[in-house]
Amino acid sequence: MNILKTIFVGLIGGICSIASANAAVVTEEFKFTSQSYTITGQFKYDGITHVVQDITGNVVAKNSIAFGGAITGLAASPLDANDLPYFPGVDNIFDPASGRFTFYGMLFSFNDGSHYNYGNIFFYDPTLFDPSDAPFPNAGTAFSSFLPDAPSSTTSPDYGPLYSPGELGALELNAVGAIPEPSTWAMVILGFLGVGIWSRSARRTEARRQLLAAPL
Repeated sequence: MNILKTIFVGLIGGICSIASANAAVVTEEFKFTSQSYTITGQFKYDGITHVVQDITGNVVAKNSIAFGGAITGLAASPLDANDLPYFPGVDNIFDPASGRFTFYGMLFSFNDGSHYNYGNIFFYDPTLFDPSDAPFPNAGTAFSSFLPDAPSSTTSPDYGPLYSPGELGALELNAVGAIPEPSTWAMVILGFLGVGIWSRSARRTEARRQLLAAPL
């Protein structure tokens, strides 16, 4: 019986360890505020790989030049006439330790009802540029976009007005907890069932022992 107990305790410990490792999807509420935009919503990322899996929210424009709309989800980078991405290297990786996205950032789409827009929240590092080419003098969270639609090519007449190289802003974050994956829930439920079965069996065994030990 002691051997079975040891095996069972080890099994439950293993299940708890796996459950902890698989509680990987973290939801983060965010708010980005800059001169032209206020962007609010939430995104979900893998707690182990830190790759963003989904995003919802709204982009609110503060002036008539910018466009806003509801965020429709993560997006692949639009391509130019040479099939090269306008947002090269986007990896959708969020670093919870520093509270920021990578230099390549998170790319998503948003729609104002008539136009399909692209937005990219990223961490700008001026040291990665030649100082004469750096769009911002300081490091910080930035937002760049195509408004209102991706241009057909870098030489098209609408390229300049529609592409926003970005502006720095403040990114506020609020983690609202990890969401266990379905496999985690299954293992936890099996663990509880196992504990229940083991407890019931132990009670029956003890009852039989006491019955046999009772004087006739």
